[in-house]
Amino acid sequence: MIIYCEECGAKNSVAVKKVVSAKGHIQCTTCHDYFLVPPEKLDQAIKEVATPEPVWNAASQLVLKSQDVIVNVNASNTPIRIGRSEDNHIRVVDRRASRLHASVEYVKGKFIITDSSLNGTYVKIAGREVVALKKKQLLLVNKGIIGLGHKVGGHSKDAIHFSVQVDITRTLGRAVDDSDPSSDDD
Repeated sequence: MIIYCEECGAKNSVAVKKVVSAKGHIQCTTCHDYFLVPPEKLDQAIKEVATPEPVWNAASQLVLKSQDVIVNVNASNTPIRIGRSEDNHIRVVDRRASRLHASVEYVKGKFIITDSSLNGTYVKIAGREVVALKKKQLLLVNKGIIGLGHKVGGHSKDAIHFSVQVDITRTLGRAVDDSDPSSDDD
């Protein structure tokens, strides 16, 4: 959330949760004076924090596959480290891959890949052009292939396949349970 300091006019980027937890009292990053967040901004922040994630988020996961390794990314298993080092969740042994090349995180129901390498991360989402990430992030959707340090084909030993999966039966079951008054046990 962007908030301007009352004293010096500096632009402050503040996490919504911090605005709420500080009850609107924020310290300016430029002049270090404390100021009060305008009431309409505070109300907006409170609504954002109070709004629950959509039901389907709890049932979604990202499956990463590399050779014989399969990793499920979800709300309880994040972030996932990818790279050349042995302590990564997915290891790609290639001279173009950095020790910690990239990471994949579950953030508010979405899956984000972040490149932290020298050679870049190449992502091919089904039906789209290859995107070269260099110290940037990308939202992973549908299915596709990730290459560390170079473009990879589907049959490459260095390819990391991904697929976003939503358990529709679990999602529909929750929606029915939450909205069907006949399911109440009185």
